[in-house]
Amino acid sequence: GPSWFAGYAVALKGAAHDCLTIVALIGPRGLAGGLADSATDPARYPVFHVAAALARMAGRSRLQCRSERPRDVACFGARDAGGRLRLIIANLTPEKRTVRLDSGCGNRMGELGVATLDESSAAKARVGRVLADPISTGCDTFALDPFACVQIASGLTPFGRDFPPYEARRSSS
Repeated sequence: GPSWFAGYAVALKGAAHDCLTIVALIGPRGLAGGLADSATDPARYPVFHVAAALARMAGRSRLQCRSERPRDVACFGARDAGGRLRLIIANLTPEKRTVRLDSGCGNRMGELGVATLDESSAAKARVGRVLADPISTGCDTFALDPFACVQIASGLTPFGRDFPPYEARRSSS
């Protein structure tokens, strides 16, 4: 679901949509359904986090993302008014893929974190805990498991969540 949703969002690039509704909010074909930790906290399907990240990019300055193999790897991203970055990369295939991120801006990107949605993080995604790990800046090469999605974002931003406050980003280094 998450990689399909990311691929669909990339395929609509330039379509000038004001609104995109392709899944239900709740239920077996939705973003959330059932219960997670408590009777008031709905479980989130992994696609929820990609939809949340996409929603947080609304109205932001779109990044020029390009995949050399767009049928295999989808990529989209944005920068907010403060310069904070959010980039989603999805493996659209059932095979492991190697991805090279070439930002072209070296250390000017600042502190970045990566959060991964894949088979191993599905249980954490269900309860909304897809946390980020720090990564180095510049050109990075990493492997994406089959149908995995990653979010590369400023600070240690959990997948699809708000950016951490500036003070928290500075103290986490």
